[in-house]
Amino acid sequence: MKVFDRSILAEIGRTALLIAVALILILTAVSMVRLLGTVAAGDLPSDLYLPYLPWAISEKLPLIVTLSAFAATLLVMQRWVRDSEWAVWRALGVSRWRLAVPVLGLGMVLALGLALLTTWLVPFAEQQKDRLKAAAQARDETQTVAPGIFRESKDGHRVLFVAPRGEDAVGLFFMRQWQAGRQMIVVADGARVENRDDGKWVVLASGARYEEGASPLAFRVIEFREQALWVTPPKPVSEVQRVRAVATASLWQMAHEGHRAAAGELVQRFGLPFAAVMLMVFALPLAEAEPRTVRGVTLFVALLVFFAYVNLLSLAQAYVVRGRTSFAVGFWAPHLLFFALLVLVYLWRMRRTR
Repeated sequence: MKVFDRSILAEIGRTALLIAVALILILTAVSMVRLLGTVAAGDLPSDLYLPYLPWAISEKLPLIVTLSAFAATLLVMQRWVRDSEWAVWRALGVSRWRLAVPVLGLGMVLALGLALLTTWLVPFAEQQKDRLKAAAQARDETQTVAPGIFRESKDGHRVLFVAPRGEDAVGLFFMRQWQAGRQMIVVADGARVENRDDGKWVVLASGARYEEGASPLAFRVIEFREQALWVTPPKPVSEVQRVRAVATASLWQMAHEGHRAAAGELVQRFGLPFAAVMLMVFALPLAEAEPRTVRGVTLFVALLVFFAYVNLLSLAQAYVVRGRTSFAVGFWAPHLLFFALLVLVYLWRMRRTR
């Protein structure tokens, strides 16, 4: 049966690779648009856009690999059934259980790769994302202002606008600030940034300051030839890592010490490789639909099965984090449930085709 094994493994491998490439391209486009919105909102500096993008994509790779393997197995088996190739192999004595052997072997190899992604790549990607976010939060307002764009401060109390003139100066400076419920507007013909002993200052030239008075539409106007504004230094950012960014070895030690969030994260990291194997085997009886069955129905059911499995893993993780169940129960319950469902579907298929 080496010819049979090579045939099914080669076709599933090629199909899974094509699906994975397509999903990665879609994920890249979606991530680029989402990050552009983050940059436009001022939550991420524009120069950190490209360094942040690959790590945002990397954390989704395990889910993409799992979905690609499941979809590839389903599509290949649907083609075999539609083209009567599966009927030919069954006439030669190949049973359903024999068909599961090469798929199960491929799933085990895939599970090893997924384990590497979930236990090393995803935590490392989260660490890099946290590092870039910390670098962005550590910047002051002068580093986040972009010429020609109205930029709101992180606390929402100031709006800044500058027009470019040179490397160290701007041609127009506009600032709108709220203090104690009143607004102040500062306009200047030019501005430059100076680093002094007591911190960073923005020196404005030839401008005016409009301060709102107690009554409506009452403003006090103060004209100046030069005025310096002190730039509030950023708050120090602590290097606090989230559980998702903790290395697996440290996470395992934290779980043994009773850290429930760490135990819940381990349920997700080690659970996805098991889910990939189970879904690939589950696709075999799922693809054996009757000729009159609409192909879209099978794909719809397959998507329901996939999202139900993934959400069940997330639910088990939440139960472990909240302390409503133990790590062992939270880890094995989703897989045992789907294994029982897999056996029932296999038995149902065997009764339908007797």
